[in-house]
Amino acid sequence: MSIKQILLAAAFLPNMLSAQTTPERPPITGIAHAAIYCSDVDATRNYLKDYFGFDESIKYDNPDGSTKLSALKINERQIIELFPEKEADSDRLLHYAIETTDAEGMRRYLKANGYDVPDKVDKIDMGIINFFMTDPTGHLLEFVQYTDDGDFGRTRGLYLSNARVSNHMSHLGFYVPDREKAEDFFCNTLGFLSEWKGGPEPGKVQWILLRTPEGDDAIELILSDNETPSKEELLFDNHICLEVINLENTLETLSKREFPDNVPVPGKLSLTKSKIRMINYALPDGTRFELMEEQPYDNIKAESL
Repeated sequence: MSIKQILLAAAFLPNMLSAQTTPERPPITGIAHAAIYCSDVDATRNYLKDYFGFDESIKYDNPDGSTKLSALKINERQIIELFPEKEADSDRLLHYAIETTDAEGMRRYLKANGYDVPDKVDKIDMGIINFFMTDPTGHLLEFVQYTDDGDFGRTRGLYLSNARVSNHMSHLGFYVPDREKAEDFFCNTLGFLSEWKGGPEPGKVQWILLRTPEGDDAIELILSDNETPSKEELLFDNHICLEVINLENTLETLSKREFPDNVPVPGKLSLTKSKIRMINYALPDGTRFELMEEQPYDNIKAESL
């Protein structure tokens, strides 16, 4: 080998070693749950159970008997987690969870890409392998990998009430202060796919829907001109979306159930900028959640900005 060939090989060697040692991103298969702070966990749980038909599948108590965690089951891989608030009038979104097939692989992948992650994953009583990190938008993000052990395995096939108004959390939305950082993390690092962009005004992007790369769920990035959103804005921006087939049929079903006195009155059926029919509800503390049909009312996808 000539001196020139040796020098050329040496120049490419660092890049070759880097490519060999950088782990690949494990599959991301969906949005697992949203964890919500509540001033009254019992009232929130009863609302979701009695009015919307979601069964409580998992419950953990504190030593004094008070509720530590209540989980309401949407489907076999999606739940809504309710936690007692730690501070009155604080942001209601405690954290959100993304499902992966390999939590340890995801931890190594993010670490290799320069993100601050724990030194190891945990396996908790629920029967999931997980770790937490703070995402670049400032929200607490949990990555979860389901196993056949623990409470998730124990409750598989159970707590799937026929009274549920929805069996799919189609997306989870939250406020982001920096669009560039958010899109870099979710799209470039995690591989989320841009599904739709729009806003309340022509030509202005305020809502960005990103689809999980190996799944059917999505996150919605909510942009704002306000760098310090108010409590009311966060209650509206940080939200859950539950998918229904036909809103008229769903509203007819709900009309036969008793609406509680301690929750905000729902909005009216409306049409989104993406041409999908929806209606806004809210939990007792005001956290918004949407009931939304899956497809545009005319089956023609709205133009994206």
